[in-house]
Amino acid sequence: MAKLFVGIDFGTTNSTIAWVTPRGIVPRGPIPSMVAWQNHEIVAVGERARDMVGQGSPPYPLRDLKMQLGLPGVRLGPLSIEVVPLVADYLEHLFEAIGISPDDVDAVIGTPVRVSRAHREALRQACRMIGLEQVRFVYEPTAALIGALHESAMPMNQTVLVVDWGGGTLDLALIAVDKSHGFRELGVDGDVNDLGGSRMDQEIARRLLAQSPAARQAVDNAPQGMAILLEAIERLKIEFLNDSIDAEARPVPGLPIRLFLESALVYEVALEFAERARASMRRMLETMNMKAEDIATVLFAGGVSQSWAIREDILTLFPDATPIYGDNPQLHTGIGCAELARKSFSVELAADFAVRQSDDSLCVLLQRGQAADLNAYRKAEFMVTDILADEALFQFGLCHFDPRRESLWAADSDNFRTLGQVFLRVGQAELSRAKRIPDFVQVLTGLDDDLSVAVFLRSQRTDASSQAYLTGVPLTIRVGDADGR
Repeated sequence: MAKLFVGIDFGTTNSTIAWVTPRGIVPRGPIPSMVAWQNHEIVAVGERARDMVGQGSPPYPLRDLKMQLGLPGVRLGPLSIEVVPLVADYLEHLFEAIGISPDDVDAVIGTPVRVSRAHREALRQACRMIGLEQVRFVYEPTAALIGALHESAMPMNQTVLVVDWGGGTLDLALIAVDKSHGFRELGVDGDVNDLGGSRMDQEIARRLLAQSPAARQAVDNAPQGMAILLEAIERLKIEFLNDSIDAEARPVPGLPIRLFLESALVYEVALEFAERARASMRRMLETMNMKAEDIATVLFAGGVSQSWAIREDILTLFPDATPIYGDNPQLHTGIGCAELARKSFSVELAADFAVRQSDDSLCVLLQRGQAADLNAYRKAEFMVTDILADEALFQFGLCHFDPRRESLWAADSDNFRTLGQVFLRVGQAELSRAKRIPDFVQVLTGLDDDLSVAVFLRSQRTDASSQAYLTGVPLTIRVGDADGR
């Protein structure tokens, strides 16, 4: 049997699965990323779960599975259950939706820029539980751009800002596309805590209930009342944001009290979130010494980006940019992942990764072009110059390069962006000051297949050690062709 190639956009609110056929790439989605439960058991997944919950509860909705990955568990009433098996069941449902077994499949899955390594490890574990062994990760906004290029006649020689705004995360990537099939992320950033569509739903719910103490009490007293309210608000929000701000108020279903949601409240919250999103974009560009006027093309992806009001508000920051969003921006990432799955591609660092010590000295540990390989680690050794110090601080981060220049930025501390820092116990406390000699710290670094830079430090004198996994590094994807060249 020939190997199959599949791309997956596992979203917080909705997901897409796309597979390669002789006729081309076929997407299926958006598929609700939810399960329904009753009596502490899962009774439905995906569309069926959405439909059952829409008819009234019980069963009850369980949303945002994606954002629970890497955490101890989720609650079904008074019980806590593991997240990974739930996600495995959902992934299996995606394959059932297209009539394909996950066995003997090469898959590429999109992942948010800023999620932890534990999140990606948990997702990989869920894939293995259903027999999906060959899995590679790429950042969601880059996959979205590849998907948009697959579907349109966009030129292959330009720089694009991708705004991938979904139910759980806002992901940003400024990507240079060149003729050699390379997608170089000049800068990446993202939010996994505050700006996703689910956070928007929570804020709408908070303000709505603040208007009515009776509704607040009814939701508090109803079994899973808040989960039911959030599911209803998410549906109504989509309807309102695809309509006008003057649309009539609509009843909130599923509650034991008559409650109406006003369009004006939804737009008020959505545009406040859009303003915060624009602030995130400004900050990212500032770290790259760029201005909003430098952006010529903006690609919108993700469920939140379906709203015309959101797109128009974001574009006020980029008045000269050409917007690209397609008929369904939720499908871009899944299609892009499938396009990568059927081709050979490599993942490399797109900027130098360096360490800065407390004396402000800087050393590049991994050069731009370092490939993602679990066995490719670089070893370096540093002398702790302060012989009286009991602890040393190491800051790890990026030496960014100016995207308008061919060369990297100078590797100095002025152009250094910190990703994380590590404290390490050093020195020999049992020796007198007169006898102390400098300590040496060994540092191992490498880029792994979970798109994390792994850092391991060990003190020669104290034998103390520490490790960290840093995410959110800009990457370059070099693409071959369908024959693996």
